[in-house]
Formats: sequence, C-alpha cells, structure tokens
Amino acid sequence: MTIKNLARLTAFENVVCYVHSGRRSTPLPVVDIGAMQHENPVAKFNVAQQVGKVAMDSGFLYIENHSVSAQLIDEVYQYARRFFALDSDEKLRYYIGNSQKTKFIRYS
Repeated sequence: MTIKNLARLTAFENVVCYVHSGRRSTPLPVVDIGAMQHENPVAKFNVAQQVGKVAMDSGFLYIENHSVSAQLIDEVYQYARRFFALDSDEKLRYYIGNSQKTKFIRYS
C-alpha cells in the first residue's frame, strides 16, 4: 500500500468506519481472504462463510490479503475522481439504466 493510499484510507476510516449495529456503532469487520488464493477447499469454504456472515450482520467489511496491486487501486481512484468531476449531463451518458445494448439486474 502506498503512503497516498494509507493516508486516504485513514481519512476514509475516520469518516465511515463505523456501522450502526443495534444501539451502538461498531468498527467495520476485517476479513482476510488470502486463503481464497490456495487450493485448500476447506479454507476457501471458511472464508466464504465468514464473508457471508459479515455481509449479513453489518453489510460492510474491509478485505485484506486480496492481492489487488496498489497501482491498480491508485488507478481506480484516479478514474473515479475523473468520472465524478464530470458534469451531471456527461455522467448520465454512462447511466446503465439508459443502456439498450445489455440487460442488467438491479440489486437492492
């Protein structure tokens, strides 16, 4: 992780790292998915179970040992900044609801 990413993550944690759970806020859970990169089916199953439980309990989580490079993460942030800097009309050109080429499923 680059220093830039670490600073951004720290700022992000200060703003949104708490989720509402009952009457009190709790820190977001961290799930290590490193076992998904190995051949052990039991370890993969355990990770899947943990992700499922966390998703059901809080709906949000941090994932570690995901093997996504810091360079790719930086590039995604750059593309996101450029997209959200566009004016509304330009952003609407990319709205999936206007797409007639593909069908899509809405999740809620």
